[in-house]
Amino acid sequence: MKLPIALSVLATVGFWLAIRHATGEWMLPLDDAYIHLAMARNVVETGVWGLTPTEFASSTSSPLYTAVLALGTALVGPHLWLAMLVNLLAIAGVTAFLGREHAASAWLAIAVAPLPYLAALGMEHVLHAAVVLLLVRAALTGDRRAPLLAAAACLARYESAFVVLALAGLLARERRLRDGFWLAAAGGGALIVYGAWCTANGALPLPNSLVMKSALIGGWTSLWGQNLAEGAALLVVAAAVVLRAALDPGARREAGVSSRPRRCTWRSPVVGGSSGTRGGCSFPRSSTATR
Repeated sequence: MKLPIALSVLATVGFWLAIRHATGEWMLPLDDAYIHLAMARNVVETGVWGLTPTEFASSTSSPLYTAVLALGTALVGPHLWLAMLVNLLAIAGVTAFLGREHAASAWLAIAVAPLPYLAALGMEHVLHAAVVLLLVRAALTGDRRAPLLAAAACLARYESAFVVLALAGLLARERRLRDGFWLAAAGGGALIVYGAWCTANGALPLPNSLVMKSALIGGWTSLWGQNLAEGAALLVVAAAVVLRAALDPGARREAGVSSRPRRCTWRSPVVGGSSGTRGGCSFPRSSTATR
């Protein structure tokens, strides 16, 4: 598992070194990354969500990524390497997650996505992938953090709403209606709250980039199609994880989730040597933690 992580990180750094060799300075290949960095700096220095100190503007298509950069800017100041560091941490996390689940999927993500190239852009894509993968696992294993991750995924990129809806439908199929409802409510609610905040400050409820793309490429249907195409690698990986967990009973047992509805899906690692009950739910007591 260490080899894919090391290779993905080194390949990402290799892209940046190649750019530095060609230009003579550290740079990111897309201007979109600089929009995130400029907004993060403006938020910290002026408290205004936008590119200028005088006007609120929803200029970022990834509020979560901009917020992460703003937090980093508040801690260490405005630096280009913040975007690089976030992406290095994200690609290491994604590769480690995939390698733990199935080694081949880590190599596939590096070669096909390709993760190092996406990380080298300095954008939100790899962070988005990390959040979505955590969301899929949390939703299928009954983790109570799943709604929070659903909200984070939708704020990382708007097309995460499709993943959230797919997971909610899968949970409904398993008669985990409450889990599915809270998952969809958290994801949709995050977008609604963000849109309402933007509207209250005189901006459009959707990010400017989404609105501009819809006008340029001929409507919202084409816009969502383009966004899905841009996130195709991520959605394929997420769908593969969902299908594996849904169709493979062994994988679901390992994750601690039954295919039948249960009165309680909460489990906790307890040190001891016997079984016990809590709140009407049986749980094993063992010397090692269960996943």
